[in-house]
Amino acid sequence: MNRDVRCLVRMQAFMLTVMGACLSGCGGGPARIYPPDIDAAQAAAAAINEFDTDGDQLLSGEEIRACPAMLDALVRYDKDGDQFVSQEEIERRLGELSRNGLTGMYSLMIRVQVRGEPVPGAKVELIPEDFLGSAVKSASGVTSKRGLARPTSISPTDGEPLHGAQPGIYRLAITGPTDEITERYGSGEELGLEVGEHVLGSNIVFNLEAK
Repeated sequence: MNRDVRCLVRMQAFMLTVMGACLSGCGGGPARIYPPDIDAAQAAAAAINEFDTDGDQLLSGEEIRACPAMLDALVRYDKDGDQFVSQEEIERRLGELSRNGLTGMYSLMIRVQVRGEPVPGAKVELIPEDFLGSAVKSASGVTSKRGLARPTSISPTDGEPLHGAQPGIYRLAITGPTDEITERYGSGEELGLEVGEHVLGSNIVFNLEAK
C-alpha cells in the first residue's frame, strides 16, 4: 500500500471517528465508540502460549496457520519479514488495533461465494480469538441473495445493536445453507479475519470450497 493510499485510509478512519463524536453530542444520538481496551502485552503473551507448540517463543509455519486471521494479516504482524511472528510483534499490532486505534467500530460487508457464485442464507460469525480476552465482542450476519453479509455486533457503550465489528482478530465461522459448508467452515478453524483500518473500502470475499 503506497503512502497516498495509507493517508486516504487514515483520513477515512478519522472521519468515522469524528462522525461518532458528533453523533454523541447531537440530540441524544449514539455515544462515541472507543477502541476496545485490549491489554496488548497480556494478549500477546497468551497468543504465544496458545500457538507456540515448539517452545521457541516464536510463531511460524503451522503455528501461524493455527490462527487463520494472523496468517491472513501476516504482513501486518511480521514487520521484519523473517517469516516468524514474535510476542513483541503481536503486542505492537494489537496496540495499533486497540487503545492506539482510530475508531472503535468498523462497518464492513463480507461476500460468501462458492466457485464464484454467491451463497445466500449462510450465517457468518466473527468470533474473537480467546487471547484477546473479553474486550472484543463477536459479530454476525446472514448473507443476502447476493451472498453479502453485513455483520452486526452489540455496542460496548449502550448495548444496542450496531452494524459493524470492533477492531480485533477473529475466527470466521460460516454455517449453512448446506451441510458440507457447515461441516468444513462452521467451526471457525479454517477462516479468519483481522478487522482494522485496512477494511475501509475493501472488498472482503471468502470463496469457499465445496464438493
